[in-house]
Amino acid sequence: MASHQQLIDKLLERLLILLDEYMRLRAELSKHQTHMYQDIARANFSGERGMRYGQDQYDERTKASRRVEICENGGTFPTFHIKTEEEEEEEEEEEENEASEDNETEHDNENEDETTKIGVADVPSQDTQHTTSDMSRRTKQSKKKSNDPLRWFGLLPPASLRSAQGHSIKMVDEIFPRLTSVSAEMRYVDIELRRAKKQRAKAEAAAKKASPNGDSVQTASA
Repeated sequence: MASHQQLIDKLLERLLILLDEYMRLRAELSKHQTHMYQDIARANFSGERGMRYGQDQYDERTKASRRVEICENGGTFPTFHIKTEEEEEEEEEEEENEASEDNETEHDNENEDETTKIGVADVPSQDTQHTTSDMSRRTKQSKKKSNDPLRWFGLLPPASLRSAQGHSIKMVDEIFPRLTSVSAEMRYVDIELRRAKKQRAKAEAAAKKASPNGDSVQTASA
């Protein structure tokens, strides 16, 4: 029973730590939300006549610049992470580079075999292959456009609107994923705590059945 009690104590300690972090994150989230709405109101107050910064200026062609990545942690509880569009593009570029390197290795092996048959002059050089890949990479970079939502409101948005965007990014990138991860872990720890208490109760019941004078001993000790 001592081992069950130790497990319960550890779970209670972890639950209290998570609860403290959860309350801190909620307070931080409320603070950033307040500052964000204040900055938007300040931008609308100081904006040009008839100009309001809101949904009327939203671009319907816009796409999400951030995506949620969920990790299961071995089936215990999920954790949430935010991936920006730049991070996804970097991962795609790394995968393309790895694939191109593999293809270049295969082509080099094939070229070596063909060189023995048709001669070196007929085989394309590696400089030509690298030049082609560099040109394709530059073409992709030139096609990239800025997806900054502030451009919906003109080239020179007010500083208060940029401040509101900063608070929003802070909430989406850091607070929301950590808050949901902590909430999911709290549910998991609560389930494990109830399970440990049930196991302790079963162990105590089994100990009472094993000792014939368990009831009298318990009454005396009480």
